[in-house]
Amino acid sequence: MTTKTEHLIIDFGKRGHHLGLAIRKEEVPSLIEALRQRLGCTPEELDLSPESLKRLEKRLVFLHQAIESGQIQASEEDIVRLIREVTAYLGEVMVVNLGGEWEERVPILWASGVIIPLPVETIKGKEIRFSPTRGFPAGQTAAYFWDLIGIGEGKGFLWREYKAMTKKRWRETTKGLEEAIALQERLSK
Repeated sequence: MTTKTEHLIIDFGKRGHHLGLAIRKEEVPSLIEALRQRLGCTPEELDLSPESLKRLEKRLVFLHQAIESGQIQASEEDIVRLIREVTAYLGEVMVVNLGGEWEERVPILWASGVIIPLPVETIKGKEIRFSPTRGFPAGQTAAYFWDLIGIGEGKGFLWREYKAMTKKRWRETTKGLEEAIALQERLSK
């Protein structure tokens, strides 16, 4: 299940467009600075702390509203550039605060993410799986969040995603899957 913005960034990646290529750790500082400038934030406001995700969320909601109302014009390239910047910020929050490392083996922005060296147990029914690391899909998360804003359902999403990365145990349920499918249907309209 992918959203409108995920389709957009996947398409840019498949076409080999430079904005659709995976994030590389050496470009992260300049992408974060571009995001701060775009949103009119100081380094103190977007300081890579977990709490800054709440401030980032508010700024992105305002930006989305300005684009939707026509106050700001944004082409597909502008949106993909924004998603690159948000992806870099989200991933770097995980690097700085949870000891993560950028996944360098992926080819496209959509797959850009961070590997976090925290063990996790995943419980699905009676089955328990253990992993010494967990992956944070920064590109997918950024695109998904942008579309959630558009339907008014993004409040607190980035903070919840961060908190999920700190949990020692993940429980998979069909209820969560059913909710995800319903949300996906609303996003695709």
